[in-house]
Amino acid sequence: SEDGVSNCMTRMLAGYEPADSAAVIDGPLLQKAKQRLSALTFFGLTERYNESLQLLWKTLQEKGLKIKAEKVQQFLSSLKLPNSSAKLPARTASDIENQAEQYDTQLYEFAKEIFEKRLCEHAIVCRKTHSNIKRPKR
Repeated sequence: SEDGVSNCMTRMLAGYEPADSAAVIDGPLLQKAKQRLSALTFFGLTERYNESLQLLWKTLQEKGLKIKAEKVQQFLSSLKLPNSSAKLPARTASDIENQAEQYDTQLYEFAKEIFEKRLCEHAIVCRKTHSNIKRPKR
């Protein structure tokens, strides 16, 4: 894009400033961004807010933080947010289409895959595409 911030998320996750002209946007830079994204203990998706909070809670539990499940459910219920299958708001969807270019789009698709796998690994929800992931025993 003309504003110098094309593929902004890819640049930042690869360790560059958003408008850093030294960042050559190519396959290796995308791979570096994917590796760093995979290494994050937690990230969420805006359009999957409820499930992101549940995943954060499960992740924090694994790290030893004790938060009662009832409190999390009470909080989620109080938000009155659309369910997890909600689509991106129109403005956000058009922003992604118009502003995020080739590598950011690929990075976002990769992020959704990791997110789905982590939801399944934490027994929050498993979709058909990730049914081969072993669920933890309760």
